[in-house]
Amino acid sequence: MCNFNAYVYSLLYLYVSTGVPLFHVSTNVLYVYSRFSWCFPHVPHLCFGLHVKIKFNYAKPLIEEDIKNWQKKSEFEKQSEWKKRVTAVNQNLKVKELTKENKSKYLNTNKRADLRYVLAAYDPENETFPVYIKNVDTLFIKVPIAQAPTFKEKWKNDVKITPNYDIVNDRAAIVSFSFKLGNNVYKSLNNYVPDQNLSANIDLPEIMVDVADNKVQTKPLSLQKAKTQPVAIIDRTIDKDIPVSSVKSSNTFAFIIGNENYQNVASVPFAVNDAKIFSEYCHKTLGLPKENIKVYIDATYGKILGALSTLKQISQAYKGDINVIFYYAGHGVPNEKNNEAYLLPADATPSMLEACLPLSGLYSSIGSIDAKQVIVFMDACFSGSRRENGMIVSARGVAIKPKKDIVTGNVVVFSAADGSETAYPYKEKGHGLFTYFLLKKLKESRGNVTLGDLADYIKTNVSQKSIVVNNKSQTPTISSSAQMQDVWRTMKLFRK
Repeated sequence: MCNFNAYVYSLLYLYVSTGVPLFHVSTNVLYVYSRFSWCFPHVPHLCFGLHVKIKFNYAKPLIEEDIKNWQKKSEFEKQSEWKKRVTAVNQNLKVKELTKENKSKYLNTNKRADLRYVLAAYDPENETFPVYIKNVDTLFIKVPIAQAPTFKEKWKNDVKITPNYDIVNDRAAIVSFSFKLGNNVYKSLNNYVPDQNLSANIDLPEIMVDVADNKVQTKPLSLQKAKTQPVAIIDRTIDKDIPVSSVKSSNTFAFIIGNENYQNVASVPFAVNDAKIFSEYCHKTLGLPKENIKVYIDATYGKILGALSTLKQISQAYKGDINVIFYYAGHGVPNEKNNEAYLLPADATPSMLEACLPLSGLYSSIGSIDAKQVIVFMDACFSGSRRENGMIVSARGVAIKPKKDIVTGNVVVFSAADGSETAYPYKEKGHGLFTYFLLKKLKESRGNVTLGDLADYIKTNVSQKSIVVNNKSQTPTISSSAQMQDVWRTMKLFRK
């Protein structure tokens, strides 16, 4: 196949300007490949059988045709100019250019003209307006309370609404909205995430390049050493054989948030698993019907507000005859100026706290609903630290001690850590340390445990195990409203 007279036992690397290896020779067979494919060449030319990743499937046939035309030698183009133009590097640049052009055309031809918007009642605690969009979604606009009356008054006639389009799941979609009133622009908070890493493979036509025009570098096989990473073994015992209770808690509702994959900051190890397994315990062990369990994975600001709105509606429908379990695993952040604590939505950044949920606002919202009891489990810390080593907020590298928020209503709050401490993971178990011992006690007791016993168990085991496995202190805390102070220890999570 290849015109080589001798066996070659070393690896040969061909580099284009990016330094990417494009072929190697092993024995007497020459293989040419890019990052995504390889092909057999024919001497005296090398065939770059490029298999380029195109980010959007809808653009694939258009780009394939355009690239074929781009690769053709023009009638008025010299051979040397053509060979200089049609290279692997230039082809990749051309693909990106064509992708961008076709994306713009695709979005412009798929815009909707039938959107109808309804402005709902203002939420002063979170300084947001819900906006209902018929047959689409409910979104939330952050409007400062001082501007809210004018915004509502001018809504019908003076607020200009602009949908912002992008690609979601390889289709045209509205990813956010902008609301303009005068010189002020307000943006929706529950934005969708456009496709960034999704891609489709596309086979592009071959590019012919002279071997003589490229430099070849030899690298002996003996210098190539495989790098291995230790594999962590996770004990999933707590996730299996979850006890099933005969109790049916039809009037208990669980709202469970697991924020692990953040768009702008480090992830929270095991937060998704925390949320999913806790939801299984709520169903199987505490007896909640599946429809009573609302699980939100990587929840945005809007989704969290939507969950609180749903909770309020359920409370009103049941006229207060409900129990509520609210669980959150994810990042918490402090305001460095006033030490206020915030929940960090999956689409937010710590430097823009206006798109984060104040803990005081959360406690105020759930404390104001009409319910027999509301039990909150907060597997997060609010010092600016994260589950693994490092900080997500403080540029000084120092944990900040947040203010202690006052709990009102029939609310009891279990927090994973105290003050400036960090809520750590329990890597060997695949959970947050706090959540692991919460689940462990539910499993051991089959859910029949008082909040007092649960609190004592979690506090003792987390504080001890944190020193052993993380070499750091972590002290869970329990706080309650004044009316629950004398009774919460005898309460249970389920209702018969």
